[in-house]
Amino acid sequence: MDGLFDSITGLPVHPLAVHAAVALLPLSALSLVAAVFWPWWGRRLGAVSLGLLTIAVPATFLAKESGEALAGHLGTPVEHAEWADRLFAVAVLTWLAAATWWFLTRRRTAAASGQVTSGDRVAPGGTTATGSSATPALRRSGTWPRVLGLVTAALAVATTVLTVVVGHSGADATWRGALDGTGTGQETRAFSMEQVARHADPASCWTVIDGTVYDLTPWFAAHPADQPALVPACGKDGGATVSQRLPDAATTLAPSRLGTISAGEGEEG
Repeated sequence: MDGLFDSITGLPVHPLAVHAAVALLPLSALSLVAAVFWPWWGRRLGAVSLGLLTIAVPATFLAKESGEALAGHLGTPVEHAEWADRLFAVAVLTWLAAATWWFLTRRRTAAASGQVTSGDRVAPGGTTATGSSATPALRRSGTWPRVLGLVTAALAVATTVLTVVVGHSGADATWRGALDGTGTGQETRAFSMEQVARHADPASCWTVIDGTVYDLTPWFAAHPADQPALVPACGKDGGATVSQRLPDAATTLAPSRLGTISAGEGEEG
């Protein structure tokens, strides 16, 4: 494994990075909801909530990209990858809304304390430098922060829900049926023919049969006499080659099923 998002000291980046996103996104999102609806929380911890989200969004990007890098080696858990893309997009929108809401809220707070209102300086008596009352301007400036606060809270809740969905889909792809022996989630993984082509020798032999990817390596270990006839199928679409030796290949090789070929991938002869 190589590349920026592939590995650190020989370990995949994804399981190392994903925990930061899973922990920080819901924590910062729910903290933002509290900041929007409870002024006390917003005054004291609103900046902390936004700061946590500022860290969580890049962590989510790192988790998403490292997941795609890991999928290049193990196959893509399609549903999990799709939900991860949605989560990152919503997390970015949440950060943009939260940052804007925080700016407007701070500006309104400053105006209320007699520092600024709609570009005018407020005198101690509650009037602007031009002598007009500050109250109408303050009322006008308070509308958008409230509206944007509700939008921020809604996006924060959506971010929290999506984090749970992404985590569940990832666990499902990894562990489905593993405990009761009915499967390991391979049915959700998708491979490209380029990935299959990397496994083109007896030491690591993958082949494609009717759009399904199989690992023939364990079969070679258990049935060495079949190896010479099946090696030509390694790294390519080997349906014709394998069927000559194993007529009922789909059933015979079921334990060695890895996943499917990505949609739109052509077949190789």
